[in-house]
Amino acid sequence: DFDKWSIGIPLFIHPYKGFRFTLAPGLEHVDSDDEFLFRLGVGYEFELSERWILMPEFNVDFVDGEEAYVFGISIGYGF
Repeated sequence: DFDKWSIGIPLFIHPYKGFRFTLAPGLEHVDSDDEFLFRLGVGYEFELSERWILMPEFNVDFVDGEEAYVFGISIGYGF
């Protein structure tokens, strides 16, 4: 069961080669309660081909005075 979901508007900053930093304000919804969320993240884009990337990433979500650590892998396709 999924008991919460989050939505945000990310700003991506690419300062050097494949590094990507993320800043994202948003909302976290739990039951019938919405809380302001702010996400900070960092990742590195590995080019698999001309259009495909694989990116391991680490994010920290700040919600209601608490922190949640999010690890993941993103797959991207450029068009």
